[in-house]
Amino acid sequence: MCDGMGEKVVKKKVLHIAAHLGGGAGKAISGLAIGLENFFQNNIILLEQPEDNRYVHICRERGIEVVIARDTDGMTTMVHEADYVIFSWWGHPLSVDVFKMLSATDTRVFLWSHVNGLYYPYMSHDFIDMFDGAMFTSKCSYENAGWTEAERSSIEANSCIVYGMGSFKPIEAKEKATYEIVGDCRIGYSGTVNFSKMSEAFPEICCDIKAQLPKAEFFFYGKYDDDTYESFTQNDKLKTCVHFEGFVDNLEERLAELDVYCYPLSTVNFATTENALLEAMAAGLPIVVLNNSAERSIISHNIDGIIADDSKMVAQAVVDICKDRILAERLGKNARKATIENYDSDINTSVCAEYINSFEKLEKREHDFISLIGNSAGDNFLFFSNMTMKEYEGKAKSGELENIFKGASKGSVKHYQRYYNDSILEELDRMSEECTNEG
Repeated sequence: MCDGMGEKVVKKKVLHIAAHLGGGAGKAISGLAIGLENFFQNNIILLEQPEDNRYVHICRERGIEVVIARDTDGMTTMVHEADYVIFSWWGHPLSVDVFKMLSATDTRVFLWSHVNGLYYPYMSHDFIDMFDGAMFTSKCSYENAGWTEAERSSIEANSCIVYGMGSFKPIEAKEKATYEIVGDCRIGYSGTVNFSKMSEAFPEICCDIKAQLPKAEFFFYGKYDDDTYESFTQNDKLKTCVHFEGFVDNLEERLAELDVYCYPLSTVNFATTENALLEAMAAGLPIVVLNNSAERSIISHNIDGIIADDSKMVAQAVVDICKDRILAERLGKNARKATIENYDSDINTSVCAEYINSFEKLEKREHDFISLIGNSAGDNFLFFSNMTMKEYEGKAKSGELENIFKGASKGSVKHYQRYYNDSILEELDRMSEECTNEG
């Protein structure tokens, strides 16, 4: 890169730190890093090897160095050499090691949150304030009920929205060809296919739809577990009409073949940019969602989708759309138009670059996360659960512990235990098991 005088301009270095480059996180982080190559020199540190290496390969093909550094010693040198560090965080257990490293290393570090932070993993004002700057992947993060109005105003004034959309170009997405339903009504969902994110009422929603639309067929795209599969297929009404497709290479084509996109998430969810939802909108699909914060920040009710207040209303909305071609076409075409106008990756990248450059004169410093979050993996888990051990136990005993705490991934206790032996985690796991068994 040269300036107008023909002299070489040395780009400042941005170091991205992330647990891995798998799934939606991989798409988001790799896409942003590639886009930022127009502004900075980018390198990436991963804390573990991804199960899916496609985004690692994409970055390396573009000349972006991707390093797997499980120990903090391997990170420290690269952190020292970077002008800016972007920590892509979504509550992954290995974040414990990053917080320890940042507590003892001078740097300019930015939070890029890939969860909304309204529930688990929860983002307190003090946590956000520990960083030099913060980038959120959804406007709904500003609705955090735990912040005072003064804290909210401060965070809004000193942060920005950088969507986790990767290299998303909605105008290039394959568009639904027709809104006429011939034969079966094809209803679809994509993304996280388990109840850490989906509404537990989803099987019931499918049953309600099937009762009114005997020819309805349901398609789920994404990694699923046995418990989720059984929750749908153990119901005699759904056994033959629910199809768990797993990951597919031609998702864009599959979406364009659907008639309705049904996306009911748990009330307590970590939803944020929601690439799955944006991809469905870009395909021109009529959308139905529940009335949750993240979904409301994307969908405009009765304009580019339907926002339903409960599971019965979700089912009815899907039925209404399937029976009304004019409604389906209006919602679908408006959804595509909204993504093209509001979710273009070039604009997203420019927002990020401008924000980072505004911190050019800020001195590097240590960030004492340890004093805030604690030194152990168990302390870390409790901090982001926004509960004490006693409060966690109380929820477990009353059967009120949310699914995200009881699963095998998504920052659950069992997920933490895959990486750390910790007495606090052992006790929390015992409580979670009792809650699961009683349930």
